Amino acid sequence: MPGFSLTILKLPKDRDITQMLDQHVEAPGWVNRVYLDCSSLDIKLDENVSNSSIKKSVDKHPQTILCDPQLFESTLKSVCNAIILAEPDITHYDTVLGDGDCGITVKNSAIDIIKALEECQITTHDLVEATVQIGDILEKQGGTIGCLFCIFLYALANSLRLATNYQLSEGNQKFINAKCWAEALKNALATLETYTPARIGDRTMMDVLIPFINTFSSNLNSEDSILKALKSAVDLAKNSMESTKFLKPKFGRSAYISYDDIKDSGIPDPGAYVIYQIVKSIYDNLQHEL
Repeated sequence: MPGFSLTILKLPKDRDITQMLDQHVEAPGWVNRVYLDCSSLDIKLDENVSNSSIKKSVDKHPQTILCDPQLFESTLKSVCNAIILAEPDITHYDTVLGDGDCGITVKNSAIDIIKALEECQITTHDLVEATVQIGDILEKQGGTIGCLFCIFLYALANSLRLATNYQLSEGNQKFINAKCWAEALKNALATLETYTPARIGDRTMMDVLIPFINTFSSNLNSEDSILKALKSAVDLAKNSMESTKFLKPKFGRSAYISYDDIKDSGIPDPGAYVIYQIVKSIYDNLQHEL
């Protein structure tokens, strides 16, 4: 993922070890230091700056995109319950071929979302506001998958706001149609792709998310009903998730595991499995409710 890393080391007061830290090494996997003399720089810290003042914000706009609050809440709970039930499998997959924390991370996120629903902290009648609020919850969970979900949801909220092809408009209240969903999902995916180099074939959650969104959006633009478009996209998502069992990973800890061991394990990518569980539970609930 594009970005940078900063490591802070507390040095002992009783001895100087900086020369050892700066010592030249010949190990092929170690990058030698680049030394910068900062002794002459005038560096002052602003004590008024705090972590709470640094927060990702989504552009505020007065318009509201309405949705059925009961349907939204039941669908969101369906997703969360599916993730909670799938946690043992996700944890197993990630323990064998990863860090082992993916299952607990997504389960905790699901629990927090359900709690927020019960405490009326998610605006279930406003599609955009609710999407941002869910993103805020995921932002606090940490982990790579939580970060990617957060980016995607913020981008989706902005894309929904910017969608221009509305079915119905009443003042500042908007009702979104299928084609707007298609465009918003594609735009959100395009934004996410600027933050991660992972693509189809890399054995990540993107192996399921990319074909799911592309197929769903394409079917919606072809005048298919939402359920019909969603069903074919979910079927493809399942096949895409299963295909990750045979892919060579290019990112994460599993990239350091023998490819033969990965193929022999018969285990899908945990992130891909999470995405499949999400989209399947959305379809299952909508099929029941609509």
